[in-house]
Amino acid sequence: VDGERDGMRVSSFRRRACTPFSFRLNATASTLAGYTRRVFIRIALLALIAPRVHATVYWVDQANPTANDRSSGSQSQPFKTIARAARLARAGDAVFVRAGTYREDVVIKNSGTKDSPIQFVAEKPGTVIVTGADVLSGWTRANDEQPVYRAAWPKVFAIDVRDGKPIEYHPESEPLWGRAEQVIVDGKQLLPVASEKELHAGAVTSPLPNLGGPFGGAFFADTNTHTMFIALADGSDPSKHVVEASARKQIFGLSEFDGAGSISFVQAKGFVFRSAANFPQRAAVTLYGHDNAIQDCAIEEMAGQGVSVNGTLRDCTIRNNGHIGGSAIGDGFVNDHCVWEGNSWKPIPRAWEVGGAKVVLARGGTFRDCLFRRNGGPGLWFDIDCRNVLVTNCVFDENEQSGLFIEISRDITATRNLTRNNAVGVVGKEEKTDWSSGGIVLAESQNCLIAFNTCVGNRDGISLREQGPRAIRTREGTTIDYHNVGHVIARNLVKSNRDHALGLWWDNDFFADKQDSKPKYDPRQQNLTISGNRYEDTGAKPVLYGAPWLAKSRVFDSIEAFAKETGFENGSAPDDGGWANAPTDLEAWRKQLVPAWQLNRNNRKE
Repeated sequence: VDGERDGMRVSSFRRRACTPFSFRLNATASTLAGYTRRVFIRIALLALIAPRVHATVYWVDQANPTANDRSSGSQSQPFKTIARAARLARAGDAVFVRAGTYREDVVIKNSGTKDSPIQFVAEKPGTVIVTGADVLSGWTRANDEQPVYRAAWPKVFAIDVRDGKPIEYHPESEPLWGRAEQVIVDGKQLLPVASEKELHAGAVTSPLPNLGGPFGGAFFADTNTHTMFIALADGSDPSKHVVEASARKQIFGLSEFDGAGSISFVQAKGFVFRSAANFPQRAAVTLYGHDNAIQDCAIEEMAGQGVSVNGTLRDCTIRNNGHIGGSAIGDGFVNDHCVWEGNSWKPIPRAWEVGGAKVVLARGGTFRDCLFRRNGGPGLWFDIDCRNVLVTNCVFDENEQSGLFIEISRDITATRNLTRNNAVGVVGKEEKTDWSSGGIVLAESQNCLIAFNTCVGNRDGISLREQGPRAIRTREGTTIDYHNVGHVIARNLVKSNRDHALGLWWDNDFFADKQDSKPKYDPRQQNLTISGNRYEDTGAKPVLYGAPWLAKSRVFDSIEAFAKETGFENGSAPDDGGWANAPTDLEAWRKQLVPAWQLNRNNRKE
């Protein structure tokens, strides 16, 4: 983040009255440049797969006719499963895996150390597939009128047990979309339906436009009769195809829900992880603990959440997961050179949890050089007291809701990002959740810096949503009444957005006729700096000031009128702004983010 230049220019817009955050901003070059140096130092310390002296090197090669989990695991006598090597690996050990499709759950319970991590490495990146799906056969015709077929299916996936009965979906409002079953035929997913009666031949459409699919047919998992029913779109017999059904809920790592503690300094590189039978909020690839890392991997097509790693996520593609993609999480996380696309294609309520990536309760972290594209819900969502996170050189493109959504969090810095064409499509079941969406949205948050971003073609360019105060109990045991205060929004380029260039969606009593004791939160009295932004092609209603359903809300027909009335943007128009080097060709830019083998994976060909 060119702190020498950007820090000086942004700081000139900060008011003299300094809060702890404004001190950070007014430190200009030394502060931003120093923060950047600390980020790169952390990345260097977490550099993956660096040459080290290993205590033991294990080999896994299921295609080798001599492979056996009772062997030594040497290169000449390899293991047959990754799980066997994972049980043995200790600090300093490396596990090298040769090409193949590994249908197993790799549980990791041992930790490495800072100087001697445990490493799992695909010998050739992209050729090792760890899948939660097994081949399902034994199909017979189930219906004389429609080409519906059935096979025995003993699996019952439960997220909990209540009154002695398994709870088979999550959340409770989603008896279909919250289930964990998946069926894949010749590499194409089938769409789940709620009953056998809904199965028939013919085209299957996605539940949400522009998300999910294409689907090769539909399926129904009857856990009462332990039967799987499917109907392929072309009406053919599934016995003539490769049919896979997801059989494992987690396929790599250790989850916080396992009750087995946590792991640290575990690293994985070069794998394809796919097709777990997992629930929303339960990641299929999980490294729970601290200082773990996943690099150069594809995490795709899970029933629920894709990945959750406490530590570093780098050079990865996270795509087409039914629920949220996931994230690198924990204090001081690093998330760089990753592509998040097509996640949250299931129509699970958007106000609950959804999107490409989501971070909660983090203290410090970085998103750098990431692409968030065509995800259901927001591209990237910070929620519940996240603090001191940097988002820079990222692109948010065509996400269903906001590109970057910062909610009840503080001290988030977003600089040099591109948000384009976000929040312009369908919004899912709960349309009211989308009323303030745009390129960048600050919702009941504090002391955030939004500078040198380009926001073009979104519903709103930049929005502030106010529904506070929202009381949040922090990790430290204190309570914060979150509302929008102390933000700096400066030197951004806001251009050609559909509804408003700037939206102050103040659903707060300041804009109402109520005479009660609730906080009014006059936007002009919240130490907000909105100044020095560049506006182009702002349309007929460039600024919304207050929620439209409140009596005192209004729309300004020019930036000048808004400035005169409020004092915001009250200065000379800047001659620059935005991310000067924002990519114009996203496909070309994407090719620079991740290794070549991860590109063009929609056909599942390795």
